[in-house]
Amino acid sequence: MKRSSNIDQILQKLSKGELISIIAQIAERDEQLRNTLLLQYGEGDDKQRLSAYSKLIKSTVKSYKGRERYISYRETYKFATDMIDLLHNFDSMNNLKLALDAAVLMLEEAIEAFQYADDSNGDIGMLVDQTLQYVHALAYSLSDNDWSMREFMLKRLLGLRKQGVFDDWDEFQLLIYRICIELVNSEKLRNMLKAAIEDHVKDCAKQEFGRYTEEALLMMLYELLEIDSSSEELAKFRRKYIRLQAFRKLEIAIQMELGDYQAVIKLAQAGEKQDNSYRGLVLQWKKSRYEAYRRLGYKSEQSILAKELLLEGEYEYYEELKALEVGDPHEFYKNMITELKQRKGWGAQEIYLRLIAEHNDVAEMMEFVRLNPAVIEHYASVLLDHYTEEINQLYRAHIMSIAASASNRSNYRKVCEVIKRYKKLVGKEASSTLVAELKEKYPKRTAFLDELNRIK
Repeated sequence: MKRSSNIDQILQKLSKGELISIIAQIAERDEQLRNTLLLQYGEGDDKQRLSAYSKLIKSTVKSYKGRERYISYRETYKFATDMIDLLHNFDSMNNLKLALDAAVLMLEEAIEAFQYADDSNGDIGMLVDQTLQYVHALAYSLSDNDWSMREFMLKRLLGLRKQGVFDDWDEFQLLIYRICIELVNSEKLRNMLKAAIEDHVKDCAKQEFGRYTEEALLMMLYELLEIDSSSEELAKFRRKYIRLQAFRKLEIAIQMELGDYQAVIKLAQAGEKQDNSYRGLVLQWKKSRYEAYRRLGYKSEQSILAKELLLEGEYEYYEELKALEVGDPHEFYKNMITELKQRKGWGAQEIYLRLIAEHNDVAEMMEFVRLNPAVIEHYASVLLDHYTEEINQLYRAHIMSIAASASNRSNYRKVCEVIKRYKKLVGKEASSTLVAELKEKYPKRTAFLDELNRIK
């Protein structure tokens, strides 16, 4: 604090010329400071101010890159926050064109930063997102009748794709289009945006993995068409792209709302056939078909499909199926358990385990544990009173098995944690006997012996 006071006193005694000389010397050695001074206090037109801002961005990047020409994991967050400060602290003097051009400079650098900075924590992604939010705020600030500025911003943003700014970064390009949608409040501007999106859609057809981007683009195009197109034109557009999930889902929702359940069934069945390699999509279409059957009162078709969905892991259809079936509920449960056990796949097993747990079916639980002894810990507390000796033996065998494969102190600690849980369940005497057996079996594993001795 004293040093600071002395410096203040010294500086106050210096002449203006001496102070200028000191600042000039410091700025000569510090490129970032020099560029900051030129931007904040230099005189010039918009072009010169943008040039100064670009130099400030580049000097900031350079200061973080260092000799390695790469920004390390530890430095990336600070770099990103400094760049965000540069973005928000740029004084555009209420000049929206200048503010947008400055934001574009930052956006271009932010995208490029993925190549020279460690983005393990998503800090560069944060910088891009913040810059896009800034651009969105500029677009949102425009009044409805600010036609020239809306057109300027639209052309400027659409031009970024032609410049290659978003090559390999479709998600950011999509966000730019989303900003553009807010700008287009006239037929002229909408047509400009439609043309740009349509051009991008054509490029997606040439790309091996362009389906997601194509779908997102077409949905934006549909959103624009909704403004001034007839219901017939919109329906024609949906049918044209019905192969895409978003449009099939939209068409199903529309037909469901109209009450044309037969159309829903046809759309869903076609989707199941088309997307048979995609389990999630097939389930989605089956659920739509089930809902159509339910609304039509097709009990038989409902029952068949509910069973299919249940066997594929969709538990909510158990109660649906049970309500549709005629007969003894207990018999229905037993039949389902038998069928689930015969099915392969995690979905059927998940349903099986959930059912036996909810019905507290200890006999089935015990059978499952016999076949899968590694799950003993999960079921031991429930089954111990019913199968005391067998559970004890299976638990011991499980501990012996994991002890045999343990090879370091970390593994040994995990084994001992299992032993502690075993002890809590069966008592100290049984666990002490087990610990003694392990000590006798592995006398040369000193780290394991040490961990075993810690069990109280």
